[in-house]
Amino acid sequence: MAHFGATMADVVEQRVYVTSIDEATAALEVRKAAYGGKDLPASTMVEVSRLALPQLKFEVVVIARVVHRKPPDGGAVGQRHVGGLKP
Repeated sequence: MAHFGATMADVVEQRVYVTSIDEATAALEVRKAAYGGKDLPASTMVEVSRLALPQLKFEVVVIARVVHRKPPDGGAVGQRHVGGLKP
């Protein structure tokens, strides 16, 4: 996210895939700490039988919105889009 000038404060949605919902809900305080104790973004947690790598217990996907910031590479001010997708 930092490459695109985003921080955790810019996250608007979070999806968490876990292999054990019981263990994942116990980590709520860790998730809160990642966002500086502020409100968590809209989020969904889904229990799955396994992830791509057997040793993984969870996978987190975040969507961040960054508008009108100067990109770190010195490009134009405005929105940055990944993969050609636009909001």
